[in-house]
Amino acid sequence: MVPWVVLPTDISIHGRFLDLFLGNFIRKMSHHLAHGVLAIGALGYSWIHLGSPWTAWAEHGWEVAAPLIWALSLAVCWHSIAAARELISAIRCLGTAPVESDSLVLTERSVPYKIRASGELASLPRFYSPKVWATAITVIGFAVVSSWGAYRFSLGERENGPIGPGMRIVATQVFPLEIGKRMILNTYYENAGDLNRDVEGYTMMALVKTKVDPSERVKDEDDGFRILQEIVKRGGAPPHRIPPHGRGFVTTEGAVLTEEFMRQIKGRERSIFVIGAVIYKEGTLRRETHYCLYNQGDPKVTLQCSKYNEEL
Repeated sequence: MVPWVVLPTDISIHGRFLDLFLGNFIRKMSHHLAHGVLAIGALGYSWIHLGSPWTAWAEHGWEVAAPLIWALSLAVCWHSIAAARELISAIRCLGTAPVESDSLVLTERSVPYKIRASGELASLPRFYSPKVWATAITVIGFAVVSSWGAYRFSLGERENGPIGPGMRIVATQVFPLEIGKRMILNTYYENAGDLNRDVEGYTMMALVKTKVDPSERVKDEDDGFRILQEIVKRGGAPPHRIPPHGRGFVTTEGAVLTEEFMRQIKGRERSIFVIGAVIYKEGTLRRETHYCLYNQGDPKVTLQCSKYNEEL
């Protein structure tokens, strides 16, 4: 004998909603295809922002999982709205004759319960529609909270977790000095981590008086760093995506070299001072690598400043 369940109005809201919600989620092939597109899109988002999910998973698990949770939450929201609209439409169309359907809920013998709507449900009871939408909104609320929780966990993982290798300065290239041309220096950096990084480079160059006293050099370096911070605040540097263990460079251009400047550099009266910052995001965390150096005209010899050579 097939078991029957006649659901009263106050109980059938949740049962019928769940039946339609799960049915849309499981039974329709078009929805399976849409779910697959969402999952592929989520993995693609992770790949673009973090690199291969398989290499990023160990240290950035929540950041990899968050887009998948967002995709699932989006599907839940969509199916909740669809189930609510379908349920209200179906109840409004009920006639006086009994209407029956199979439930996804099984008996102890693995036989589906039959859901029967009696003639009493032919007319829409009072407040039925708001109750259906309240059920849908509750499910959507759980999905939104889950998405927000995944985002906060990924943010906390990045801010409070261990900081891995960042962008490292690997070489500098000073172009030979020529009177009438600008002074030029390239700074090369390497992505020492396992994630894609969108890098912005900011830098400045100046001719400063050569000083023997370390405290006076520190003052020049502090002044240069303050100017650099103002340049960074203005922004505008185009980002460059550097893959794991990939390299890039920042070009620093100074003033046009005059004969007087050349004489002062060759006579060790002035030094070329360069300071810069490589700024990038690792997931949601902003990080910086600073470099600071002096050059006195020899392309093969650069001297590091006493400060501002660090990876943050």
